Amino acid sequence: MIYIIPTDTCYGLAGSYDEFAYEQIYAIKHRDISKPLAILVKNFEDLASYINISEEQIDILRAYPHPWSCLAERKSDASIPAKLRADSKYQKLSMRVAEVCIPETIRDILPYPLFLTSANHSGEMEAHTLEDAKSIVHDSNIEMQSFNGGICDKPGSNIFEFMKWSNEKIYLRRNYPEK
Repeated sequence: MIYIIPTDTCYGLAGSYDEFAYEQIYAIKHRDISKPLAILVKNFEDLASYINISEEQIDILRAYPHPWSCLAERKSDASIPAKLRADSKYQKLSMRVAEVCIPETIRDILPYPLFLTSANHSGEMEAHTLEDAKSIVHDSNIEMQSFNGGICDKPGSNIFEFMKWSNEKIYLRRNYPEK
């Protein structure tokens, strides 16, 4: 199942956590297969099931004042579709937490975890309205559910990882300054 959902930045294209939805997302977006997708979990407690992260780092994420994606080493026993387990680009996972990036009215409806990316064709402007997001899906055979969250027009999330053995962040993309 594919979902179009409002996030704290723009509309997102999410997919069930399986190989079929994973491939559909790449096809819909015309996304280069070398670019990994983020994983959306429901809450902060779920992060530790997928990535190596300390409680102190989770607390930093809870208090982080801007939209974020956190990249971290995948746990060896993390649930991940079989096809992706050996894929080197998924040795680290980019994680987002619905608790902070999805409107509360939608959060409890979605089945977690989900693959997540912006709802636009790769290289094009992000979708700021549901109508814009829907316009990228042209295949009527795709099972899809969409949620209207009004206008979502903030810059993309900061993407960072924590330095090994430290709580210092290494930014891979920075759209919001530190306070």
